[in-house]
Amino acid sequence: MYIGITQKRIDDPFEVYLAYFLGHEYTHHVQAMNGIFTKYYPAARAEAGENGKLELSRRLELQADCFSSAFVGSVRGTLPVKASDWKYLIDWKRENGGKHWPKNDHGQGTTQAYWMEKGFNTGCNTWTAPGKRVT
Repeated sequence: MYIGITQKRIDDPFEVYLAYFLGHEYTHHVQAMNGIFTKYYPAARAEAGENGKLELSRRLELQADCFSSAFVGSVRGTLPVKASDWKYLIDWKRENGGKHWPKNDHGQGTTQAYWMEKGFNTGCNTWTAPGKRVT
């Protein structure tokens, strides 16, 4: 599991971001433990063309965004999740989320923000969502 926490982040933590980020990476662990990451995903990728591989990657990553946001939403009573901090994170993702992934294997910023909001408020299933929801 990759945890990219820098000393700067430790010295000046943005709690909501840290909770979201750790939740995202932990979701990849959960995906591995239940076979999505280790069995389904490699087999499906082996049969998919380049566009199909990118869509599968986005579904995997957007599921991690959604589940991590569900975690943040579930602890908002105990973790100091300020509405303004959550809005800032969503707005930042909407504007910048896709810029870090040139192949669009994690989803566009607007799509990441959509799944984060969905997870925070209701729940998620990126695997049955229409293709337009995983762009």
